[in-house]
Amino acid sequence: HALLTLHGWPSLRTAEGYACAVRFLLAIALLLATACSGPPVEEGLFFPTWDDGGDVPAGQVQGVLVEEDRCLFVEAHGRRTLVAWEAGLGFEDDALLDSAGDPIARVGETIHGGGGYFGDRRHIENLAGEPIPERCSPVGDGDRFALIYDVEAGPFE
Repeated sequence: HALLTLHGWPSLRTAEGYACAVRFLLAIALLLATACSGPPVEEGLFFPTWDDGGDVPAGQVQGVLVEEDRCLFVEAHGRRTLVAWEAGLGFEDDALLDSAGDPIARVGETIHGGGGYFGDRRHIENLAGEPIPERCSPVGDGDRFALIYDVEAGPFE
């Protein structure tokens, strides 16, 4: 039997046309799901991210990667800093992951990247778009929050 077409595409009035449309929509959905998914983040881990689509701090953030109470910190000189990570990173199996899902560094290793330290909790919450759980709020005075981007393993040289 003949295939009905409309502007060169199978018509939805036929079984072949309907099947073609369903396959097309499934392909688009799969493409969008793949494009929108980044590396995994462990269930229950507070892992705030921010989009560096504008101005970024020009400093350096460096320290040992520490996970405690389902919160991820950078520790240097005995002080823990809660980090808001550049969008596109992830964390799973004690490893910080790049946008492809490959490990950058593991808990206990030193990392560094561009960024800056802040004392204002609300600034980090606004950038991350979510409140910081009390269990993740570092104790003590000073700049206890940071933004980080272009993260690499090892100390800054």
